[in-house]
Amino acid sequence: MKGKDTAKILAKAVYTALFGKDKKQSDFVVANFLSYLRQHRLEKMIPKILKELENIYFSEHQIISASIYSKEKLDEKQVKNIVKRIEEKTNKKVISQEEIDESLIGGAVVKYGNMVIDLSIKSQLNKLAKQLSN
Repeated sequence: MKGKDTAKILAKAVYTALFGKDKKQSDFVVANFLSYLRQHRLEKMIPKILKELENIYFSEHQIISASIYSKEKLDEKQVKNIVKRIEEKTNKKVISQEEIDESLIGGAVVKYGNMVIDLSIKSQLNKLAKQLSN
């Protein structure tokens, strides 16, 4: 029992088992689940299982994750504007994470779902160069 499909199956099982449980019951379910993973030597799958649990939760609660890459830290207003636009476009709540990308000249690159919005200066310069060469 290995691989991403296994992580999905295990994540769905524990997610279903936790649904509607109070803290005490949830602690019991999690302890049993961890014991199961140890008994079957599946501890190395915990990061994949956690990622799948996040995917399930996000899917059921209409949430998406967005990564915002920029040369320098963006101010709060800029981040809120980006998040707001993604939320309007997707009709989902956005949880964003910012990352500094030293390879960017300026601007930003936003990734969410299978979308990439490249607002970097490098991208804009490449587009301009293409237009000028035609």
